Amino acid sequence: PRSTLFPYTTLFRSEIFKERYLSTVRAFPKAQELLDHMRARGLKLAVASSAQPDELRSLLQIVGAADLIEVKSSSKDAQQSKPDPDIVQVTLKKSGLMANEAIMLGDTPYDIVSARRAGIYTIALRSGGWKTPELAGARAIYNDTADLLAQYDHSPLA
Repeated sequence: PRSTLFPYTTLFRSEIFKERYLSTVRAFPKAQELLDHMRARGLKLAVASSAQPDELRSLLQIVGAADLIEVKSSSKDAQQSKPDPDIVQVTLKKSGLMANEAIMLGDTPYDIVSARRAGIYTIALRSGGWKTPELAGARAIYNDTADLLAQYDHSPLA
């Protein structure tokens, strides 16, 4: 049965990612500075990721955000992956925030759909490789983390 194979497929993908690609991953420009800026403005930071827990830990270290993120949810915390809202809803619950108190940063259409299904607005970043039409539905769209930081005072985060 397919359901029996799924955990092995996910594990295999995770191992390939860690062995071949993780060492090449770099943080987006000004990512840590953006997170520092958000925290300094009193925002609670949370991550709702479809990554495996060990992958998420590594990715947050690359960004320099391991200690900045207060709430972390990974694939182990949700039944379904994005665009299903499970991981976003779990993260909201862990954070103690209501949907109308949160806004999600995302760089894929799947982020926008999952956030919308959870009742949350999204700020989209083109740095995920998606173009503006594909990110339609976001409250605002920026090129990347550096662009959002530069325009922070005029963004939905202000």
